[in-house]
Amino acid sequence: MKSEEYEEAYWEARDALFRRGKSVGMPVPGREGIRECNIDGTPLTDRELFTEAWGRALADDILRPNRGRKPYLSERSLQPVSPVS
Repeated sequence: MKSEEYEEAYWEARDALFRRGKSVGMPVPGREGIRECNIDGTPLTDRELFTEAWGRALADDILRPNRGRKPYLSERSLQPVSPVS
């Protein structure tokens, strides 16, 4: 999965949780610079966020190509990804 697709999946997962009535915060640098996002007041890593949104199997599929790389927070990753038309 390309980094743009990964980011799009990340923002879609946040959106899915929001639509379910969860309180979704903005992503921030967490432990060791790894991005975290508060969901109902609990800081979740990308893996935890994907798992909460879509379950473990899909989270594993999304993260498989990214194993070995930490999803670091950058200026770009704070901006929502526009849907491709």
